[in-house]
Amino acid sequence: QYPEGRVSDVLVIPAGRPILLTLNSQDVIHSFWVPAFRNKRDAVPGRYNQTWFEAQWDDAKATTGLELTPVGAGPDDPKTTFEWPAIAYDLYCTEYCGTKHSWMRSSAVVLRPEDFAE
Repeated sequence: QYPEGRVSDVLVIPAGRPILLTLNSQDVIHSFWVPAFRNKRDAVPGRYNQTWFEAQWDDAKATTGLELTPVGAGPDDPKTTFEWPAIAYDLYCTEYCGTKHSWMRSSAVVLRPEDFAE
């Protein structure tokens, strides 16, 4: 959930800006991990944890028309498509959190700051 209230299955962030992420959990311990950011932090029920990171822009990794399929989506479910050049990094839960733990994955999508603002 973003500060203005928008909720998304994908973490979308601007490149080159420090990002403060506040984590909590509604059920069990989870762990936020984006290997490319070298950042891992637990989300604990009844507690707020914070982590800082900064994603860099790399033209060689950018893809125009990036299309992401949500975890567990069927063939007819909508995909998330980005109109601007974007870089997608794997995002995982690294704390065994139950029988659906393997479904606890997503993407961290990095946009150029001007595209993120739009």
